[in-house]
Amino acid sequence: MSRIEKSKPKIHKLLLFLFLTMTLTNCQKEENNTEQNKNIKTVSIDETLGFLKEHAITTDATTSKKTVLSPDTANITQEKIINSDQFMTVIPVFSTEKESTTRLVLLKVHNVLKSAIVKMTPDQKVSTEFFSGKLFLYRIDGSLITGFKVENGLLVIQYFGAEKRISKSTGGEIELREVIIINRYHKSYALDVEYFDWASGGASPESSADMSYMWGSSDGGGGNSNPPQNNTGLDPCETAAQATLDAKSTTFTAAKAAIIAASSDGKEHSITLGRSTYNEISQAPMNNGGQYNVVTNTTWPGAFAVLHNHPNNTKPSAGDIYASVTLNEKSVFFNTSFVLTGGEVYAIVVTDLAAAQAFVKAYPAYINPPNTPEFPDSLFYEMEALRPAMGYSQNGLAIAMAYVLDQHNSGITLFKQDSTGDFQPIKIKQITQPNGNKAYTTVPCY
Repeated sequence: MSRIEKSKPKIHKLLLFLFLTMTLTNCQKEENNTEQNKNIKTVSIDETLGFLKEHAITTDATTSKKTVLSPDTANITQEKIINSDQFMTVIPVFSTEKESTTRLVLLKVHNVLKSAIVKMTPDQKVSTEFFSGKLFLYRIDGSLITGFKVENGLLVIQYFGAEKRISKSTGGEIELREVIIINRYHKSYALDVEYFDWASGGASPESSADMSYMWGSSDGGGGNSNPPQNNTGLDPCETAAQATLDAKSTTFTAAKAAIIAASSDGKEHSITLGRSTYNEISQAPMNNGGQYNVVTNTTWPGAFAVLHNHPNNTKPSAGDIYASVTLNEKSVFFNTSFVLTGGEVYAIVVTDLAAAQAFVKAYPAYINPPNTPEFPDSLFYEMEALRPAMGYSQNGLAIAMAYVLDQHNSGITLFKQDSTGDFQPIKIKQITQPNGNKAYTTVPCY
């Protein structure tokens, strides 16, 4: 058997995207494909063999004796990176864990050889077209970088800390810290390469809009590169729980206080929040805007949400809705917009990007500069017709907007923070009364 084989992307699609996710850094948005290709280089076979001679691949010795793993150098492959003439070098690794597949992946970034161990454990209880199970990335010394729970090719939970182990002292399991990944939908499954800082675990300022990798199949899943159909989006109650955790962080609290203090000038202000690989939240410097608009910082490391205020204490606007979809299209994790208005906090979350894209295509924003974007007349009048039932307050307007967005399968969910600091999804159910009149009631999370 040949020691090396040039091949098109196949079973390693998911792991290669995640490896790129964890290794690439410091690329600028204005770089074209040629410039990006200069930053990414294939690791040659000679370099690979030299690397293996100099570096032992080991398991982590946190709870057990460190074990040296053996690479299968007879079955090295190199797999194509989309929109690049470079290849990822993939080396199978012998492991005693029969239920898992372990691989070493190598790539040069800015002329620095990057490496990661990827372990994929399929869920034996389910059979899906795309990979379902757990995926962990390690450094070659065995220390954990991060991990993911994957459901039918979609990242749904990210793990932090150490992988689940059996404690020798207690005999019990040590659970991983985990966070729900709010946005698990990616356009056409041709994913933008999200650049993360390999050393610190924080996301770098930029992503490549052109370099991507089609993923969705691996051991335990099918080989189809088409996206799964009939996705129903993220659960609003799970999404609300994650927004609540984020909003109770000291970083969020500080950003909120800074915007409220600055809003005394009667203008809009925004602060972008970033999340590191280790679930640490950071805040970007504040952007100062005008009476009706403010620029969002989209280049902050690990950007996942933005806070901004409405100086006139108005409800979340149509412009906020359309802008949220645009932000999510640019970055797969940037899908939340917090709106501070009238002493209250709303959250706009793109819970299903594919549905949101279809919605904005079917109902494009009405643009009338210098005014902010508005809903087209058909949606506007639907919301107006609900005013008697929902109320004429700003909160009533937000409820009407949430109801209409749901009725049109917009892939966008509105949330409101309650008096305890918890976010609740604004979900409304229509009820027909015995006399034929329509009534509306909220649908709570249980």
